[in-house]
Amino acid sequence: MENLKEILSSKEEEIKNLQEKVSDLEIRLLVATKPLTDDYMKGIEVFATKMKLFWKEMLDELQTTLKKKEHELVLLENVTPKAKLDYCVELLAVRVSEAVISDFCSSYKDFASEGIVELSRTLVQKQLDYDSLVSDIEVLSRERNKFRESAEKENEELYKFFKEKRDEIKRLEEEREELMEAAKIENEEMFKFFNEKRADVMRLEDTCEFLSTKAKDLAREHLEKLSKADEEREVKLKKLERDTDSLSTDKATLAGEVDSLNNEKVILVSDVEKLRKDKAMLASEIELHKKEKSDLATAVEFLNREKAILVSDAELLKEDKLVLASAAEYLKKEKASLSSDVEVLRKEKVILSSDSELLKKEKAIVACDVGSLNREKEKLQGDVEFLNEEKNEFVRSAITDVGQSMQEEIDERDKALADSEKALEELRVLYQTVVNKERWSRDELQEIRQELIKVLGSEKGSRNTVFGVKRTKAGDDEFWNYRENRRATMKEVISHLTKN
Repeated sequence: MENLKEILSSKEEEIKNLQEKVSDLEIRLLVATKPLTDDYMKGIEVFATKMKLFWKEMLDELQTTLKKKEHELVLLENVTPKAKLDYCVELLAVRVSEAVISDFCSSYKDFASEGIVELSRTLVQKQLDYDSLVSDIEVLSRERNKFRESAEKENEELYKFFKEKRDEIKRLEEEREELMEAAKIENEEMFKFFNEKRADVMRLEDTCEFLSTKAKDLAREHLEKLSKADEEREVKLKKLERDTDSLSTDKATLAGEVDSLNNEKVILVSDVEKLRKDKAMLASEIELHKKEKSDLATAVEFLNREKAILVSDAELLKEDKLVLASAAEYLKKEKASLSSDVEVLRKEKVILSSDSELLKKEKAIVACDVGSLNREKEKLQGDVEFLNEEKNEFVRSAITDVGQSMQEEIDERDKALADSEKALEELRVLYQTVVNKERWSRDELQEIRQELIKVLGSEKGSRNTVFGVKRTKAGDDEFWNYRENRRATMKEVISHLTKN
């Protein structure tokens, strides 16, 4: 019984290994449903060769174990009946385990056939998903072109704004230079006027000194002549008084003029200070304009960086979309496979529980039969030769049956793998033909478009011209609707040419 338990545990481990290999097969089948490239086809071929080697190794192991058992049966002729009985029990357990394995192989055969059908369905679905992804890529390319056009418009607007600001800054610099020249000229004029006024003041001071010296001379002459004539003295005194009065008035007027000149000097100094302040304000405004210019330059650089970041983000979002779509499909299929595995494990659990109950019952029956077996021990000794002959014949027949069934199963699996490889090759050829047709149709449409551009370009335009050819900024010739001022489609151009 202990040997039977060990054999059952080993067979359970083999079943678990087979389940793990089945899950690996499902994962490889899911991977095989991706777009057919050379790498995926090589992977499928490698997987098929590995499966063939696996089943070949399993068959070789079973054949070697059967040969060992046959050799052990031959050696049992010189063994005690109890050891023979134990070996028969072990052989019975091996046959039971072989029957369990054959049932599992048949069920796995059905599962593999269903998996191949499901694989073909998923391949068709993947082709449809690939077509939808191609359409999504075209839509994204159109959106990218729109985004590129909007970015170009924004760049043009920014360039115009920068150009206007640059012209305005240039104009302000010219105004500043004009103001500086005007202030310089005004300062020079004020300096000349101040020098002239200062020269007048110096001249008036000289006249005052001259008059004072003249008055002193006259007084001295008058004093000298006092002794000569009183009348002349009185006349001269009166004349001197008149002269002194006039000199005092002249002095007062000169003092007033000096005060007015001082006031004008103060006013000129204040005007100079104002001009200096205006100069400082203009310098600060120029600095502000320079700062605005630098800010605009940094803003343009920042917008260019944001543009590059947005372009990279759009590419990353496209890649994330593809990755998430493939991951979602893979998770859905993995969920379905896990649910099927859970159902299979539940069924196996029920089967194992029933098998354990049967083993317990068999254990009780074997315990009851131990006495009867001991009683029949002598009878079995007489029938040993007959049983040995039957045993050899049964082992030979079992070896041939197991070998034939395993070979048939391997042939069927090879045939299924060949069919799946053939279907995959047909799908790949079909996909290549579709790609070639699409490429040929695109080349043909491009040739037709070039011919239409030549025809429309050769026609002379007039005021009533509706459709024609216009060269874009990139240097490409495009169909153009002059009436609606937009890009014309090929259908509109062909209908226009057929009408004419």
